[in-house]
Amino acid sequence: MARLDRRANRLAHHLRGVVPEPGGRIAVATERSLDMLIALLAIMKAGHAYVPLDLHYPAARLRLVLDNAEAAALICDNQSPLRSPPACR
Repeated sequence: MARLDRRANRLAHHLRGVVPEPGGRIAVATERSLDMLIALLAIMKAGHAYVPLDLHYPAARLRLVLDNAEAAALICDNQSPLRSPPACR
């Protein structure tokens, strides 16, 4: 549990550097995993809201959702169809 908290804190600190104002929207495009849990915890610890993206949708649909949500950042994994620089941070 302590390791999970440390990893979430480290990512939260990074997110505060990327999106300094609290209340920003951070999109999450990952498979369900421990990494997704860490991302969600980090987003909440940083004072932001998360926008979940369903990886089963086509990339064009995901980009539309991402644009409409006005996400300040995107967290994604290797499985994400959005994984192309500079989309993933």
